[in-house]
Amino acid sequence: IDLCRREYNLEIFHEISEEKYQVIILAVAHEYFKKIKKEKWVNLLKPQGIIIDIKGLLPREIDAIRV
Repeated sequence: IDLCRREYNLEIFHEISEEKYQVIILAVAHEYFKKIKKEKWVNLLKPQGIIIDIKGLLPREIDAIRV
């Protein structure tokens, strides 16, 4: 976590806040993320926001960029 802060100026969160995001990058398949329902993912986005699903974790009915 300290390396992320120092090297990349990134902040690591242990829970998802209720604010809206322009971009969500789902890069890990932790149980916490697996339990999040479709509605919650969609409600986390600002209008025209995007989700990038690197791990293929999200349900197919969510419009996401899948890598």
